[in-house]
Amino acid sequence: PSPSPSPFPSPSPSPSPPQRFIASHIVLSQHAETTLLDRALRSQPHAKVMSLEWLCRCIVEKRVIPEDSTYCLRVTSKRRWSLLRFAVCPSYSKEYADALCARLTALGASIERKLCLDEQPSYTAETAQRLVACTHVLAPAFTSPLCVAVLRVCRAVGYERPWLVTAHWLLGCLRGAEKEVLSPAEHVLFQPVRTADGVPGLAGLTFGVTGYEGDRRREVRSLVLALGGVYTEVLKPTTALLVAAHRSGAKYEKALQWGVQVIDR
Repeated sequence: PSPSPSPFPSPSPSPSPPQRFIASHIVLSQHAETTLLDRALRSQPHAKVMSLEWLCRCIVEKRVIPEDSTYCLRVTSKRRWSLLRFAVCPSYSKEYADALCARLTALGASIERKLCLDEQPSYTAETAQRLVACTHVLAPAFTSPLCVAVLRVCRAVGYERPWLVTAHWLLGCLRGAEKEVLSPAEHVLFQPVRTADGVPGLAGLTFGVTGYEGDRRREVRSLVLALGGVYTEVLKPTTALLVAAHRSGAKYEKALQWGVQVIDR
């Protein structure tokens, strides 16, 4: 349906935005038109594309048939990225947003740059058309202005909302050699947090860490910040929680001595 030219209502954003259906597979008939596959990949860019014969064999044998090259239709990552259109929330700094846009462009994706610049998008017909044309919105929190605008407009015109993802999702996609489009459900950090203020009861608490190195340590730091906590490398008696990979070591013993609660990742 075409968006209405009249301004959209502005209800308070829901603390729990509607979830999107996540498909793991797209089943394609050999006679299907290319445009149908492109539409399916725009909606579910992370899904595996399987032949109709694969589904028939699964039904006949009552088991999941191995997804080998016989039945799996190869769709390159380049083609998947080329079908996607992104908006980047201005909650990120301009320098960081520009870096994200540059990486997306290098992958072949399109950028809705006008929406990236508007901190408070106006609810016009043009804005609505730009919002519903996006397949993904990069934002740190659901309460970010662009996320709120997307949810309001899509609800008003009856469109399924775009995928709401974070910069961690994009970095995760870039880690692999194939640069695959990952599902937002693969990691808790791939989707925006409910609110930029953190999780009630955990926001403002100080977290220490021990036993994690490299990417795992950086991941723990990101999780702490997403919760609204304060990350520290130095354990103190005032530290609220210690995230420990192992129940041993100097930091672990000190945590027990000082009464610091110990948790794992």
